[in-house]
Amino acid sequence: DVAKSTDEMPASKPEPIQFSAIFKNRNIIICILISIFHVSSMWIMLSYAPLYLTQFSNVSVEKMGMIMSGFGLLALFWQIFIPTTSDKVGRRPTLIFFAFMAALAPLALYLFPGTASIISFIFLGGIIVTSTSLFISIIPVESVPPKLMATASALIMGIGEIVAAFVVGIGGSLADSYGLPIVMLMAGVNLIIASVIAIGLIETRKRKAEWDTGSGTLAQNNS
Repeated sequence: DVAKSTDEMPASKPEPIQFSAIFKNRNIIICILISIFHVSSMWIMLSYAPLYLTQFSNVSVEKMGMIMSGFGLLALFWQIFIPTTSDKVGRRPTLIFFAFMAALAPLALYLFPGTASIISFIFLGGIIVTSTSLFISIIPVESVPPKLMATASALIMGIGEIVAAFVVGIGGSLADSYGLPIVMLMAGVNLIIASVIAIGLIETRKRKAEWDTGSGTLAQNNS
């Protein structure tokens, strides 16, 4: 009878995870801030770099096309190298380092629009496009309960894209008033800010963590 009564007892169901739990997660808030500055820089570069190269670096349209092609090819390398590096040394230090390295491409174009800065743009510019996987996908997925992974990633990407659209427009207005080089300065400064913000992240690689399925919270052991 005891066994029968035990079998008939309804299994306790875990409490559903609330959407608001996303905004209580430190890494998600920081990734949103990083996305705002980093994605803004990415769209500034993709929008204005071709025009900047022809007007201030004095390259022909044909050479500009070759430069952008080289930029794209090197981006494929960074797309593999950056996540692989984060698997070895950690998400947080990788994002801090590569966001700062990415800033060198627009800042070099701003300070020295000649051949040297074009080379740095080809080799380092792709980091701006590819390091987004860290703060839009990898870190958020490792920071929230499984049921909120897609939502957290989409939220970070969506906010970054919306703000970036306004920043690109603001950059165009500033370029009309102060000259096109100002947008390269904006892109570089935004990436440096993103690198500094990333210092506040909690490392998610090889973490010791247990999900409390009852409350949907992450019990982290940072030891």
